Amino acid sequence: MRAHAAVHQLIYTDPILSSVYGINESRVWNAQSLDVMPRKGYTILTRWEEETMQRGGFGRREVLTVWVHHPRESMTDFAGINEILDRIEEVLLEAIHVQGMDGWLSQVVYNGRSPELNDEGYKTIVRNAAFLVSSR
Repeated sequence: MRAHAAVHQLIYTDPILSSVYGINESRVWNAQSLDVMPRKGYTILTRWEEETMQRGGFGRREVLTVWVHHPRESMTDFAGINEILDRIEEVLLEAIHVQGMDGWLSQVVYNGRSPELNDEGYKTIVRNAAFLVSSR
């Protein structure tokens, strides 16, 4: 079992992310599921990377990278992106034993952030944060 659905739900149902930054279910995507980036507002992409089984086979650990994008034609200031990443970090680190449609999120550990970047493919400014997600 995995915790992908639980992570997405924690992000798009957070009242601060929703009310302040307009983050809702239509703004949170798995990185491989989005071909065209919305041209207004913030978009969050999650990328699930390396996966290992925990000792005894009672769960798994996955590296999760959360990317926050904003179209660069309307903004080049990273303040909002940094605030969103701060809030996502807070929400995920507080989440312990959360049930999702695809499994249970057991715990999340923060693992750092990228520098401020330009995504030439999506034509956005972007930054990411990495986490280690334990699930069962």
